[in-house]
Amino acid sequence: MSIDTDRFAGELRARLEIEELHSTLDFDTVLAGSKRARRRRAVVASTVAAGALVATVLAGPPLVDLGHRMADAARRERLAGVDGAAGDLSKPLNVAWQASGAFAGVSEPSGTILLDTDHSFEALDAATGQVRWSVAEDADHSCSPAAVTASGTAADGPDGVLCVSPADGTMQVRDVATGDVVATETSDWREWHAALVDGALVVVGVDQEGHAVARSTDPATGDVNWTYRGETTIPPGGDGFGMDVGPGIVGLAAGAWSVNLDPATGEPVAADGAAEHHPVELAGGLTAIQSGAPNGAPDAWSVRVLGRDGTELLRMPGILEQPPVDDGSVPGLVFVLNLETNAIDVIDVTTGTTLWSHGGFRPDVLVDGFLVATSNTGGKLRVVDATTGEQVWTAQLHLPNVGLAPLTDGVNVLTLEEAAGEPNLVARDLATGSVVWAQPWDPGGASWALLHALPSGDVLATTDSGVTIFRP
Repeated sequence: MSIDTDRFAGELRARLEIEELHSTLDFDTVLAGSKRARRRRAVVASTVAAGALVATVLAGPPLVDLGHRMADAARRERLAGVDGAAGDLSKPLNVAWQASGAFAGVSEPSGTILLDTDHSFEALDAATGQVRWSVAEDADHSCSPAAVTASGTAADGPDGVLCVSPADGTMQVRDVATGDVVATETSDWREWHAALVDGALVVVGVDQEGHAVARSTDPATGDVNWTYRGETTIPPGGDGFGMDVGPGIVGLAAGAWSVNLDPATGEPVAADGAAEHHPVELAGGLTAIQSGAPNGAPDAWSVRVLGRDGTELLRMPGILEQPPVDDGSVPGLVFVLNLETNAIDVIDVTTGTTLWSHGGFRPDVLVDGFLVATSNTGGKLRVVDATTGEQVWTAQLHLPNVGLAPLTDGVNVLTLEEAAGEPNLVARDLATGSVVWAQPWDPGGASWALLHALPSGDVLATTDSGVTIFRP
């Protein structure tokens, strides 16, 4: 697994309040396709753009269309290596297909969308919506995609599906694209839970003597990566046992008792011990790494920035909030949530200077020098100058729980908005905020929706009741 979904989820990952960072990351798992990932910027020769301009000026209207095509080509080249950037949004998008069920993830390399329906776990072809494979589910048999921990979100989505039957102690790891069983494992512990964590099958539980136990196995080879067994027995009582999967930890909890382990080594992690996770590659070859304690105080959270050679350039308190989409047009910026002021500080990593600070928003897209951000409440879209923080334009989306992760093709911004009580896909000009087109869409009574850009150029909308694929 690579990631991020930071974070497809990405993540495009869901931003978390500080108290949520101390809990499991199930929602991040769902948004494994909404990643924070590689930031790359293709350099376009200035002579191409200059040549297009001169040709248009000298030849007049007959070559205007050629100029537009060359500008579009330059835009596509500029965003070619940028994860999470959308395809051409200049024309209205239409519904290609829809399916009902709880969205469970998307595997970008195989073009597979995962759904958890009332009675089965299904893998759909992203191009057609046809079911590639399915597994029946009931009270004693369930499936889930790969989970997210230290490395963030799966860069290209979940690379496996885990189906478990606690009643008979069996676990099956299935290939995302085909549904083929690639590994089978059993457990004879009196209680256990399992998850795919960074590509490994991790099982935690309680053995027959009452000790906390865990093991990590490579599904491809069957090799055991590590094992763990606690020295003391778990105190009786509590409301049963549960598995925690979070930033840099896998753990077993029983009432007030818990143990957290490093998913890479199986070594115990202290409740207030700091662990590094969510490495994010910044423009210019820099890397930002979040550090924090699973149950630590706010002042235990910090961000450090490393240079190309791994040298630490900067360390600051707070939580990393880097835009999931970044074309590298303003290199050297790091976005950190200041836990004292609850505002986003935008910091120049070369000097350590805070260029500007503003509260109440999430940075979603940094492209062509513009920062596209959405308010934490109220559904307001803001576009600001990424260097100064000066507002360029703003728009009220009217749907605070819908479309909080806008998409961009470098020229337009795509959001979900409401007009006369009906949801609409709306494309706005990135530079001015003017509406380019609006297309009605029925989300089927969903209470929330998120937009995701797929490498195919399609747009995926996920809701609490189904998925929709849009294309021109």
